[in-house]
Amino acid sequence: MGVFENFDGWLLDVSTNATGVIFWVKTITEEKIVKIYAEFCPEFFAVPKESVGYDLDQLTSILMQNPNIKNVRTCEKYVKLEDHEKTKLLGVSVEKPSVFKATIKEIDKLDIFTLYNTDLPISQMYYYVNDLFPMSRCQFKVKIKMEKEKQKMHLVSFILDDDNEKLFYELPPLKAIWLEVKVQQRGMRSYYNDPLAYAEI
Repeated sequence: MGVFENFDGWLLDVSTNATGVIFWVKTITEEKIVKIYAEFCPEFFAVPKESVGYDLDQLTSILMQNPNIKNVRTCEKYVKLEDHEKTKLLGVSVEKPSVFKATIKEIDKLDIFTLYNTDLPISQMYYYVNDLFPMSRCQFKVKIKMEKEKQKMHLVSFILDDDNEKLFYELPPLKAIWLEVKVQQRGMRSYYNDPLAYAEI
């Protein structure tokens, strides 16, 4: 059980956790930073190698034997920059971000696919898949649940209320802080491994 809440805010950043992503949002009315958990099943693409043939149904059933694969869909994409026609391929969704890289390695070992979108950072993939961008203004609907005696916000839905093609768009009110760091220089020049003398804000 939980309570639903709606609010507007700026999406400051998206980071990953074991089961999905975390939105860092600055609310518009209260100007406070909130953490919103969202499920995300990252996807990579698999093109069958010529030597294997193109029986996509059979290849889908091979992929679905992997316990970390949530879904396989058939889609069409331009695989290479010079392609004039789209290629039929498989979109492979993984259960959660924490098993994304391991699943890719397992599928790659089968040596029957050429894999794409395997090196995209998951937070960047989330932006791309959902047409979002940093500092975008959105309307959020969340469900607030009690977990380990703390309130946690879980994303129900969001609506982008911004346009990344605008030259000037509204930014959240941000505070600038200056961090001064001094090292204990041991030689003529400072090096990355010199001990820290002090850090001040």
